Amino acid sequence: MLDVQHESFAGGDYLALLRRHGVGSVITDSLAHGAFADLSGELVYLQLRNTAAHQPQGYAEPELVQWAERAIRWARGDEPEDLPRLQPAGPADRPRDVFVLFINGAKLRNPAAAMALLKALERQSSSAGLAGRVGLGPTTKGS
Repeated sequence: MLDVQHESFAGGDYLALLRRHGVGSVITDSLAHGAFADLSGELVYLQLRNTAAHQPQGYAEPELVQWAERAIRWARGDEPEDLPRLQPAGPADRPRDVFVLFINGAKLRNPAAAMALLKALERQSSSAGLAGRVGLGPTTKGS
């Protein structure tokens, strides 16, 4: 898994290299760095970096629900259509494990954001039959 943040990586050559070697690229929700949601590896690693201090859960509830819906689509082998991409999404592929990390932003809100996202995932993934395919990090138990 590569975590690149420089705009020079947002090109077809980088994506082709990743896909040729089966290496994933971190998908980042960040105002500071451009991002793309093209899949290239066996799993999805998502960094949510926009937690806000004025939001008790770090993100507004509709945003958390939207991220949960996206994670479920990735876990099913599908891809969300509302994120920036370098190339058009292909047809539904194989199911993938999805890892979500809240990092940066209003760091004190990250545990609450993770717990709220987990609740949204539990509500949605149980009906989709995806329990256990989406994980959160770092663990918030005991926080």
